[in-house]
Amino acid sequence: PLTGLKKFSIVDQSHISIIKKYVESRVPISNKFGVYNKDLLGFHSLYTLKDCLYEIPKLECLVAFKRKNKKIKIFEIVSSTIPKFEEIYPYISDDRDELIEFHFFTDKLGISGTSFSPITGNNPMVRGVSPWERVVFPFTSRA
Repeated sequence: PLTGLKKFSIVDQSHISIIKKYVESRVPISNKFGVYNKDLLGFHSLYTLKDCLYEIPKLECLVAFKRKNKKIKIFEIVSSTIPKFEEIYPYISDDRDELIEFHFFTDKLGISGTSFSPITGNNPMVRGVSPWERVVFPFTSRA
């Protein structure tokens, strides 16, 4: 892994200021389906993602991810320009990783060959017609 990954703490006021800066200038995580709600992202940054929020200063982005049982779960990438996954991966990788689970559409990351796997648990319900065969609600779209 590359050095330069910085874990954030919501008890550090300077970190909160940096998070706010990223939230204010962010672009949606996907062109297929992204949510642009600064307040909702701020809520997730301070509560649901507070223990898994990291900055990659060189790429000027925040990445919310967890690692458990040889799996990385990536919940959000916050930036004014979404970096390609090949740029992010060296910062968050571990030799023991076997699987990466994205909680959003990956179209902006420049990767292909991903497979769809339903996530059980607290998932949004969609009624009516959807333009997509399989919808991936970004993690931070959930209120």
